[in-house]
Order: sequence, then structure tokens, then C-alpha cells
Amino acid sequence: MLWGTALHEQVPEEALSRVASLDALGGYLFLPVSSAFTGLAVAGTGLTSVVIVCCCVLVLSTFLPLFVGGVAQFAPPDT
Repeated sequence: MLWGTALHEQVPEEALSRVASLDALGGYLFLPVSSAFTGLAVAGTGLTSVVIVCCCVLVLSTFLPLFVGGVAQFAPPDT
């Protein structure tokens, strides 16, 4: 929900449709690709190592953006 709000507030109106379409396309495009690679990774290295790596990626991708200016306040970096 916050991502949709950010798109509407931060993307110029003339580019909003294109940006939202590319955002959705990227999500739908990479879902089957990531599922296929996850299966290959589990087969090659084992479930435990894949779960550990996925949890690390999840934690990093959640907390690292908070260090970018304006993200924690949900505002553009120049305000």
C-alpha cells in the first residue's frame, strides 16, 4: 500500500502509467524466474542454506533502505 502511495506522490502524472506498468511487469516477470532458481539452489546446496540466504536478503532489503534520506519519513530526500 505504501509503495502505491509513493508512486502516486513522487512520479509525475505524465509518467505514472508507464512507471506503474513497469513496476507490475517486473514483479510478475521475476516471480517465476526466482521460483525456478530457488528450486535449483535447494537442489544444489540444500534447504537450510537457501533459507538462511533468503532470510539475510529479506532483512537487508528491509532495513538498508531506511538509511537512504527521506525513506524513514516517507518523504523526498530534499525535504
